[in-house]
Amino acid sequence: MDFLFVGERGGGSVFLLSLDLFALGSSSVFSFSALLSSLSLFLSLLLSFSALLVSFSTLLLSFSALLLSFSA
Repeated sequence: MDFLFVGERGGGSVFLLSLDLFALGSSSVFSFSALLSSLSLFLSLLLSFSALLVSFSTLLLSFSALLLSFSA
């Protein structure tokens, strides 16, 4: 039995990750849960990085608005 995870990165490139549960043997459940936990860790890191980018861009916008108010 194959599990296929299809995702998309920021640039639009598609990455594929296949997992053959029968080839893993008796530790397939543990490997599958470890895979899911590492995937959730990756997604949370990606979410926190995007939140950091949003806050940095908001800071840049407020700084440029402050500069524009001084020049006006």
